[in-house]
Amino acid sequence: MACIEWQIEPIKYELRFDWSISRNTSTYKVNYLVLINKRVCGEFAPNEYFGESDKKIQEDIKNFLDTIISYNQPEDVLHFCDEARLEKRLSHSLLAGVEMACMKHFNLFSRFIFDCTRECRSSISVPIMEMKNFLQYFKKMNLVDFRLIKIKSGCELPYEIIKLICDQTESQICIDYNEALSSLEVAQEHLNLLKKF
Repeated sequence: MACIEWQIEPIKYELRFDWSISRNTSTYKVNYLVLINKRVCGEFAPNEYFGESDKKIQEDIKNFLDTIISYNQPEDVLHFCDEARLEKRLSHSLLAGVEMACMKHFNLFSRFIFDCTRECRSSISVPIMEMKNFLQYFKKMNLVDFRLIKIKSGCELPYEIIKLICDQTESQICIDYNEALSSLEVAQEHLNLLKKF
């Protein structure tokens, strides 16, 4: 088998909805495309909160490309990813993108066939937003198809959004505060409110 030609390139997405959590708001996202033999086969989204800064990602991409250049079997690449993850040598998101690219390029997805999202542990995150915007988000993102819905929250619990999700879906719900709660007492107040659901 000929050597695999790898490329990893950034791509900037303008978001349909502002991505708001308790710490900040973003209007765009920079992901990375993983190309094999000049064909896009994978993609990954670094998470700076888990130490995947732009500098770290650039270093990891260079280290990956320098190491992987001699590999020409998908099994070797996937084994390399397993070892790198165990040894925490490279960013988790980068390794996930490389694995996705291998699965697609070498047609390994046939091992994992699902008829719809509800047959696997699918999940989606909902950013902090006003109810009027959430109604559009709910429809456009087909939230009823996901088994777990993670709702981002600030200091004020998005009560109406949680109620609508409970009424309209059978999904499990997770509330993600992203460090918004200031004390144990405030957390207990939110827990008391959530018991109503």
